[in-house]
Amino acid sequence: MDKPVSHPFRVGEIYANRVGEYEVIDISPPKMTIRYHSNNQILVTDIALSARIWENLHLPPEVHPLGIAAIGYPAETPPPADRFDPARIHWNGWQEEK
Repeated sequence: MDKPVSHPFRVGEIYANRVGEYEVIDISPPKMTIRYHSNNQILVTDIALSARIWENLHLPPEVHPLGIAAIGYPAETPPPADRFDPARIHWNGWQEEK
């Protein structure tokens, strides 16, 4: 029998991602059902995948990631963007700002 997946999600709680705020309306392992507030779209997603992202980031419960950047080698070399803010980088987990 598979070990239950540990996760931070609770039915009725509000979370957010790059699409917008959503509410968890059902947790039936291995899936959970969410509803986006902006358009009432309902999505069934994999709990383990979402939980691994949260676990690997070591985020406190009140912090909700809006996106994750993949690091690699680009197929082309676009001009550099001037958006870098070193204060927003967290190494090996979350650290409070000093």
